[in-house]
Amino acid sequence: MKQKIAFWKHHPISDQCGETLAEETIEEYKKFKYDIVKLTPAGSWQATCYGVKDEFQNDHLGRRTITERCIHSLNDWKLITPFESGNYPITLTEQLKAAQIVCEAIKDTPVYATVFSPLTQAVQMVGIDVLKRHMQVDSEIVHQSLEQITQNTILTIDEFKKQGISGIYFVTQAMQTSMFAFEEYKKWGEKYDTLCLKACEEGDKTIFHIHGEEIFLCVHETLQNLQVHYELSPKNLALDAAEKMIAHPIIPGISADLIAQATTRSKINVLLADLFGEAKPAVFCGCVLPLDMTDELIHTWIDTIRNESI
Repeated sequence: MKQKIAFWKHHPISDQCGETLAEETIEEYKKFKYDIVKLTPAGSWQATCYGVKDEFQNDHLGRRTITERCIHSLNDWKLITPFESGNYPITLTEQLKAAQIVCEAIKDTPVYATVFSPLTQAVQMVGIDVLKRHMQVDSEIVHQSLEQITQNTILTIDEFKKQGISGIYFVTQAMQTSMFAFEEYKKWGEKYDTLCLKACEEGDKTIFHIHGEEIFLCVHETLQNLQVHYELSPKNLALDAAEKMIAHPIIPGISADLIAQATTRSKINVLLADLFGEAKPAVFCGCVLPLDMTDELIHTWIDTIRNESI
């Protein structure tokens, strides 16, 4: 079986419009013929549905910076209301448009839409320090808000399915110790992530991306059609250790720095041997590639992976 490869980049200006994000995504596919197509919007795109403001400030990875939160006081959580059919937030409408265009244009390769976890969205809305203070002061109102964010996220997943996407690339930034302790995540994140992941189950395998370093792997065994994706790093579990911890298949991610350093076929093969040994997992980036990573280097990686897999 051919070894799969997929990298992706942010599109920090184009991702504000469904048509231009779709154009960038389709052009990227035509250029590299990756084995999956991933719509890669801004990391804060769902938080902007509630009033968060962000802007591109020339980040080398193409990330947008949050410039204005939408939650400042406990009363502001009441602003988290259900999405109404026919009156969706403009950001969601644009993402659905991008998905529709890409799915109509690309028929022979699975298309994944990127969706962020409820707790990740909540952090973006209020900031981690204020969120934890609100959790202590009034846990009930925060849980109620997370439940509503979850229902809106499930609706978003269902709407993406209607556009023809093959699967969901579901992202959490909250399963790393720099944000939450393990028990905090179990209380505030796991339930809502599981509900969203269950909504993803139909269609191709869901890719559950656990972002960051010093991550904890706790994924319900009962979830179906799920693959776990995280970046290999000295602060994360090695692949063989992670495979013993969870029942789901793992797609190990290679850091952008390591990808950038492996500039020839021989260097790429040495790196893959160091990371994976005799195993031949799919070759994915750990997160996004830098905006300035050259097409030439990406093609070198693609050619190496595919030629070595014949």
